[in-house]
Amino acid sequence: MASIAALSASFETNLKAIEDEQKDSAKAILLNQVADLREKVQYRPVFTAPASSHSDTSEAASQGSSNLGSDGSSGVHA
Repeated sequence: MASIAALSASFETNLKAIEDEQKDSAKAILLNQVADLREKVQYRPVFTAPASSHSDTSEAASQGSSNLGSDGSSGVHA
């Protein structure tokens, strides 16, 4: 009976060590994934509109007024 108890304790110790190793491995994987995501977010391209597309404010104003309804409203009602 003593040998069964010793084997049981040994298995329990080994199981605990395996679980700890798996937790450490999972933690390392998650930390690497977080680091990769941070790097991707840090270096993502930023969209900038071309300078010539809407530089003329009078053109933008006339385009905006053409979207108005016949009564001068924008057609959006609250």
